[in-house]
Amino acid sequence: MPINYREFIHPEDEAARQQLEAVPGFQNATKWFMDLGIETYCHGLFMGEKIRLSPTQLPELYNHLPPICRKFGITEPEFYLEMNPGPNAYTLGDKRTFLVVTSGLLSHVKNDDELVAVLAHECGHILCRHVFYRTMASLASRPASLRASWMFSSLCIMEPSSEISICRTSFFEVWETRIVDMVASVRKKIR
Repeated sequence: MPINYREFIHPEDEAARQQLEAVPGFQNATKWFMDLGIETYCHGLFMGEKIRLSPTQLPELYNHLPPICRKFGITEPEFYLEMNPGPNAYTLGDKRTFLVVTSGLLSHVKNDDELVAVLAHECGHILCRHVFYRTMASLASRPASLRASWMFSSLCIMEPSSEISICRTSFFEVWETRIVDMVASVRKKIR
């Protein structure tokens, strides 16, 4: 049985989601914005700049992801390796999801369990739809004159220092310890 995000979501995370959804028409406006082609643009960008992982492309990395996705009940995101010495992992997308790990992260993880914890953490963002809600929150918090330039620069050019990385320190991260604990139980069930 897949994990329900309500098993680990922090109350402040859930409250923020509910507040954003309560704004009349705003959720539809954000969906419209996401449908403009940002995910398609990022797919093309990622295909040109990163290594897409698969059962035949670096399977020793890729093979950790499918069991986590099954346990979380999410569609497998496109999985990429970014050649970047900074240790990082991030997700992007709502309908078409992406998960990226950097070569710097891979050089810092000590074992497969740590890698699985990172992947599960990122899959938690997908399960909770943090990218979508972060987009909603960011659109709501910016003056109209800044929205257009921000939309394409920070959502389409995903560098570790970009605005999306701010969510690494936001209330969305509070549940991280809960998900890491759950990963240990997921690993036991997968094996």
